[in-house]
Amino acid sequence: MDIVLFLIFATIAVVAAINVVVQTHPISSAVSLIGVMGSLAILYLLLGAEFIAAAQVIVYAGAVMVLFVFVIMLLNAGAEVKRGRSFMASLLGAPVVIALLALAVASQQPSAPATPNAEKDNASINDPSGMYSFLREGEFVQLTIDEGKLSGYISRYGDSESDKGTFIDQFFDKASLDGDRLSFATKTVHGTWYGFTGVITKTPGKQPTEEGYRVIKGKLIQHVSDASNADKPRQREVEFKSFPQDLSKP
Repeated sequence: MDIVLFLIFATIAVVAAINVVVQTHPISSAVSLIGVMGSLAILYLLLGAEFIAAAQVIVYAGAVMVLFVFVIMLLNAGAEVKRGRSFMASLLGAPVVIALLALAVASQQPSAPATPNAEKDNASINDPSGMYSFLREGEFVQLTIDEGKLSGYISRYGDSESDKGTFIDQFFDKASLDGDRLSFATKTVHGTWYGFTGVITKTPGKQPTEEGYRVIKGKLIQHVSDASNADKPRQREVEFKSFPQDLSKP
């Protein structure tokens, strides 16, 4: 029933609005404008906006239209005298109307919502967070970006006599990511810490679900302190490949 009433009063509003422009006598145009205001009030009621409907009747269909009619009667305005049509208006009128209708129709076309998988793919493309290989098999580097801040750690096998073969998680002490420029320095564990500077690159033709989609390239310096606390740095050029990402996880 609501849709029927909507179509009826929407049609009345459109016809009355056209009649406002078409009529040559101002009183007839004013009466048609009252029809537009009244129809809009009914449409507001159908939408459950009772206050706006009442304001539409009291303010616009009532006070404003009374003022319009009073001014028209005071001026004793008669029917409009028709004159020759403007050539420019005749030339541009139809194309402008067609363009406005096309724009209105295009704005009503629903845009396809982004699917969860697409959102995950976009996040994976722009976010370098994840696990990367390290120096030996079974070792890895974890990068995590949370609210624009970079953190992470190196998970590796111990090298010294006290921790040889033991798995050690060595967290970052300082880390930064500026565009694709990556640098970090780990905390010292058993007299050893790592410093890295380099870049994060993407491998053409690979997807986030494949190994080596991203590659960390740069200079890794291993700092080892001996018994006398003397630092013995060892520098090397490295490439750490990303592990495949599971995009099915939330």
